[in-house]
Amino acid sequence: MLTRHAKARERDHVTEDLNRPIRAKGIHQAQSIGLQLKHLSLVPDCIVSSPSLRTKETAVYIKSMLSCNTDITIEERLYDCYYDDIVESVKLLSENHTCVLFTLHNPAITELTYQLDRSNEKITHLRCGESVIIEINNRWDSFSVHDDYKLTILKP
Repeated sequence: MLTRHAKARERDHVTEDLNRPIRAKGIHQAQSIGLQLKHLSLVPDCIVSSPSLRTKETAVYIKSMLSCNTDITIEERLYDCYYDDIVESVKLLSENHTCVLFTLHNPAITELTYQLDRSNEKITHLRCGESVIIEINNRWDSFSVHDDYKLTILKP
């Protein structure tokens, strides 16, 4: 599962981009995604987040709705990254994991989704809080943008 961080506070000249928190609307978005995942019985056994405050908070609020004890792993390289950095992170996942949630940023998350989308109505922009569920039937280390996967979009 790939989730774009929930709505964050606007950029300003005081707060470093890495430290922008989510807003009240963002809390609602993350909780909505968490409830949808719970309804679909998709409880991650691994959560990976960019190091930004808004992605970490998004993961925490999603996790709170799932009532799971999964730790959140912070991957430094997922902040200000390219879509192939996300692909590499997926490939490095332990085979012990069966359901994984990533909380990430645009443009990388949208670009990866675009690369994976085989539909006629390609996904060209993921909004704050939106999630993409990717059904992968093979090993993590063989994940590739060239393979076909079933994609499901969740909107908060």
